[in-house]
Amino acid sequence: MYKTILVGLVLTLTACAAPKVVEKPMFSDLPDALLVSCNFAPPPAKDAYLAANDQDKEDMLTSTLNKQYVYTGICQNNIVQIRAWKAAHKALFNTPGLSTTLLTK
Repeated sequence: MYKTILVGLVLTLTACAAPKVVEKPMFSDLPDALLVSCNFAPPPAKDAYLAANDQDKEDMLTSTLNKQYVYTGICQNNIVQIRAWKAAHKALFNTPGLSTTLLTK
C-alpha cells in the first residue's frame, strides 16, 4: 500500500514540467512629448516682404530668426532629455542583480 502511494507520488511529482525561463527586456517607451517633430519658423510672406521697405524687411527677417532660435532651443532641450532617458535606461539594464527574467510554463 505504501509502495503504491509512493509510486503515485513520485509519478505525480515527475510529471510536472519545469517552467521555461524567457529573457525579456523590460523597456519603457520614450515620453510622447519628446517625440514631437522640431518646428521651423516660416519665412516672411513673399508679397509682404517684397512690398516692405528696408527697415520692415530687416524686422521681418529678425523676427523669423528669433522664432527659429526659440524652436532650436526647444528641439535641443528635447534631445538632451532623450539622451538622459537613454542613459537612465541603460544604467537600469546594466545594474547588477537586477533580474529581467520571466518564468513561463
